[in-house]
Amino acid sequence: MGTILDEILSVKKSLREVPADAFGERIELRDRLLGLQAAAAAAGQETTTESTLHRYMEQLQQRRDALLSQRIDPSWQDGSLGGMGIPGKQTEAFNRRIDEAADLPALEREIAQVRARLTGNVKD
Repeated sequence: MGTILDEILSVKKSLREVPADAFGERIELRDRLLGLQAAAAAAGQETTTESTLHRYMEQLQQRRDALLSQRIDPSWQDGSLGGMGIPGKQTEAFNRRIDEAADLPALEREIAQVRARLTGNVKD
């Protein structure tokens, strides 16, 4: 199971790095990702241990933390308190684009699913 999860993370990383206009490569990576996720789900039904889920949760949270660290700090807004004078709306727009580019909503959903599985609150 750990190997499948590592491959999923690798494919997701590749998807983030592939240019948006590399449609063929992106389609291949998405297809590979779907296959890996299906394999992980099937294997997860049979063999997922709590420690594996905890490790996976750690990896997901580290990815989320790394993403969030790339956001523009709101203290840089409007030049107050030594800020750089970036307008608030522009800061929000930049941060929203960073989140979209890394697919933060999907990452948050995945974290919630793993957390639900760990706590036994899985909804089928």
